[in-house]
Amino acid sequence: MTPDFWTEIRRLVTAGAIVATVTVPFGLITTAVVLRRHLAILPPCKLWRVPWSGAGVFTAFVVVGLCIPQAVAQILDSIGPHLETAVGVLALPLQLGTLVLFWRLLYPEWSPYRRNASTFDGIDSPAPDRPTIGDTFARGTTLAVLSWIAFAPIVLLIHSIVNAVFTLLDLTIETHPITHLVGGAASRQLLFLTEVCFAAPLREEILFRGILLPWLIGGYTRGCSSRAAPARLHRATRPVIVLAIAGLFAWFTSLRSDGHRIYPAVIFAATLYLGLGIIWVGVRRGKRHWRGIYSSAAFFAVVHTPVWPSPIPLFVLGLGLGWLAVRTRGVLVPVLVHGLFNAVSAVYVLRGAM
Repeated sequence: MTPDFWTEIRRLVTAGAIVATVTVPFGLITTAVVLRRHLAILPPCKLWRVPWSGAGVFTAFVVVGLCIPQAVAQILDSIGPHLETAVGVLALPLQLGTLVLFWRLLYPEWSPYRRNASTFDGIDSPAPDRPTIGDTFARGTTLAVLSWIAFAPIVLLIHSIVNAVFTLLDLTIETHPITHLVGGAASRQLLFLTEVCFAAPLREEILFRGILLPWLIGGYTRGCSSRAAPARLHRATRPVIVLAIAGLFAWFTSLRSDGHRIYPAVIFAATLYLGLGIIWVGVRRGKRHWRGIYSSAAFFAVVHTPVWPSPIPLFVLGLGLGWLAVRTRGVLVPVLVHGLFNAVSAVYVLRGAM
């Protein structure tokens, strides 16, 4: 490996150690709470059912992921060009509010804590005891810290290896546009940290692991029997459709401003179909869950195509976040783990700018 590779490794290890000095002690405190209250750190795997259809998922991504940020960007640009750096942070409350509003209006009776609320057979099962907020936070934080400690070295090593290979082959490594917030006034630094460590993880995990992933695994129709349920996209075809959309997204977003297309990104998106085929043929138990985890991670990675080659390590990260979402049947742990990963990147970038 080149000297630049080992320099990057040292900088990443240093950034990770800085984040760990804050994260690990906090994780030890929550671990003590979990052990004292005799809570299971990793809850048993449960079937994750949601009432929304593919149209609902598509609408959420278009409205929340595209339309709201674009509208906020235009409003801020009309007020003053210097405010465009706050688009992600200011759009977050509108995005979360829109999702909550749609949820309450369209699915007022649905709750993630109900086992079989209005299943296909039309029989309601009693709701399990809802865990307290303190227990949920303590268990989720403990699991998030442990998962971050386990996943971080793998993902960051893959990131460094990919960058080293691209450097050796004299291939372009795209820079994330948010890095323009680094440097300058303290307010810009605060915006950078807020967007990277809080807003982006929360927004992306809700969309990819909170909305898309459970739909990929398989939803159900609220208040309908199997005969009365409207026709829906068969859950076996959902991962294929998502990967097709990911491929189209990679094709359209791989065109750079200079007119050159990032063909490796397109090839990467196409290659992801091979992995889905392996899961389809090779996995025998939990196939539906693994197809959902794989395809949601693939789409999550491909969305970051403009920052090539970051989709490669992000795909591995997405697999881990998807597994955590399925095991915990929620997005608390994925949000925390995602935020810790981004915190390492933020420290890495900020230390490089000093």
